[in-house]
Amino acid sequence: MNAAQNLDFQAINSAVLANPSFLERRLPNAKRQGRELKAGDIHGAPGDSFSINIESGKWADFATDESGGDTVSFVAAQEGIGQGEAARLISDALGLPITAPLVRKSKKLPYCPIDWDNPSHVYPYYNPDGSHAYDVLRWEKEGYRKSIRQSKGFDENGNRIQSRLDAKQVPYNLCAAIGTPSVSDSSFVVIVEGENKANSLLDMDICASCNPGGAGKWMPEYAQYFKGKGIVILPDNDDPGKKHAAAVAESLAPVAEYVKIVDLPGLPEKGDVLDWLQMPGNDKERLQALMNDAPYWKPEPGKEPDPRPLSIDWTACGGVSYLTAYPEQFQYLLRWAFLQGELGLISGPPGSGKGTFSLQMAAYMAAGLPVFDWWEVPEPVKVLYISAEDSRPVIHRRLHHALIKLPEEMRYDAAARIVAIPVRGRVNICQCEGKAGVSLTAHLDDLRKIISEFRPGLVFLDTLSRFLGVDENDNPAMTAACGVIEEIMKEYGCNVIMLHHVNKAAGDCVNKEDELAKALNQTAIRGASALAGAVRFAVVFAPLGKDLAGKLLGEEAKDKAAGSYLAIRAAKKNIGVPEPRLYFGRGENGLLYRMEEVNTAGTIEEDARKLAEEVKRRAETGEKALSASKGGREAFGWGDTQNKKATAKAIQLGLLAEVDKEKGKGKVLSPKAGEDSQDFGMFNYE
Repeated sequence: MNAAQNLDFQAINSAVLANPSFLERRLPNAKRQGRELKAGDIHGAPGDSFSINIESGKWADFATDESGGDTVSFVAAQEGIGQGEAARLISDALGLPITAPLVRKSKKLPYCPIDWDNPSHVYPYYNPDGSHAYDVLRWEKEGYRKSIRQSKGFDENGNRIQSRLDAKQVPYNLCAAIGTPSVSDSSFVVIVEGENKANSLLDMDICASCNPGGAGKWMPEYAQYFKGKGIVILPDNDDPGKKHAAAVAESLAPVAEYVKIVDLPGLPEKGDVLDWLQMPGNDKERLQALMNDAPYWKPEPGKEPDPRPLSIDWTACGGVSYLTAYPEQFQYLLRWAFLQGELGLISGPPGSGKGTFSLQMAAYMAAGLPVFDWWEVPEPVKVLYISAEDSRPVIHRRLHHALIKLPEEMRYDAAARIVAIPVRGRVNICQCEGKAGVSLTAHLDDLRKIISEFRPGLVFLDTLSRFLGVDENDNPAMTAACGVIEEIMKEYGCNVIMLHHVNKAAGDCVNKEDELAKALNQTAIRGASALAGAVRFAVVFAPLGKDLAGKLLGEEAKDKAAGSYLAIRAAKKNIGVPEPRLYFGRGENGLLYRMEEVNTAGTIEEDARKLAEEVKRRAETGEKALSASKGGREAFGWGDTQNKKATAKAIQLGLLAEVDKEKGKGKVLSPKAGEDSQDFGMFNYE
């Protein structure tokens, strides 16, 4: 393809990406997940085996092991035509001119039609205990490319389930349910690409296995099933096969007794073990001899699988690249508050409701519903909740009632996305090594195993003190401990929220409004400042005293026991606008429910003095100054009218003044009125 054609293809790809409805029409059952459209296959069937990036056009069909770098190749593969024809098809649909000739590529065969009731082959996968996990189905027909899908099995009416749902991925032939020899009862396993090849070796009494999806789909958690076994890998004779073999070997080498990769002699391009066995003179005995004589696999000399964080090409991070390329869209776990892949914290006094809040939060997120009608959830999330404090009956009761509160049609699917584990006692994944930092423990290996098998999007660790065995007041130790959590998040692509306590100064129950602002600030988080610095999203709890609850929440909250009502606030988040306070009551079965503040203002003068006290407090602690135009909104979640009236009244009373920032444009509120107000130098203006 010449340069002019490259430009045409790029322009066509850009035009498609600028018209997202084009892709949506071609994938009618696809669902939006972040920057991708997800579907069951390249034709848009329900599921998630196929994905296409709506910003770049890059796509992959994991069911057929095909992929491409733009929307032109996607349409070509979908229609079974050459890329030149695909470009013309797109241009006609979008009304685009083609200014350069496009060369017709060889026509590809279309995919085999899918009849869920009559697959050509069914390959059942079983868990190690013998229970059915899922099936891999294949359709083959002369004149077509093979179609491959995964299915959970059958529903209660005997109809084939057209997706794998949330079944855990496992390797093929784990137990004797398929036949013998199986992985579980063998000390030697041959790993191939595809179930048909594994079955052919099983017919020769050679234990064989594979992973679903073919080359390039090996997952690190498969390694646990091959611990202590001798492994021989028979790759297909092509680049994907060789790369796949190397990835499997690297994954299994740390746990297996030995690993070998055997390149079968005489294989044609794209040939495999089945082709080799059909060649004259090749049989089981010769195959076994080749496997016996093959050398043990060793990693490439000098290869460093986990590069150091600063061992990077820094020239790719220059300011010009940031200027000329438009920033990527944020990927939210909680929209406008908590980004994917970040560390969070929920902090409050003991018994304030952190555990209940977290399990209710898990239920909402697993269902894909806004958390307490506040934080939006872009898509349903798999949640792992591990409590080192609460017993199984306590967790069971809380989670059961949280799930029952969901809409009936969402309960089961949400429940299937949650795992809640009680592990009473200290399960520190790291421990203090003095000034040298921290060392890792076997508990970290156990945690990694759970995460690798369940693959959650969010992990709750209750509480921080049980999981991080370091002095929480030691800044270097806490920095290192948080680094351990960050490595887990990076490896598994998940978020972690730790439950923690507030300091003594925050108090158990807050009885005054000025105390409430302090109790809901990130400075209330107990321990080293490094902890508050490491987290990107911190929610702080403050139980309300009886008098303050009645004043803020009205008749319902009057004369109830102290701590019956809560105020919470996202005291720290690194994106979006500052968060207002939210108020909660404790309802039936201990669940929390949202309440609205009924006495938000009092008189204008009361609001003015409240605002002045907050400005003064921030100045004394060196916190960020409040904006002159929206200070009450930033601090208390006030509306514009209430904020304007209170600010004007405070200035009129001489309690506050508007001053220029030391850096940048705009004005902030100062606790000093008069000509010397700009001399107040304790503010953080950043």
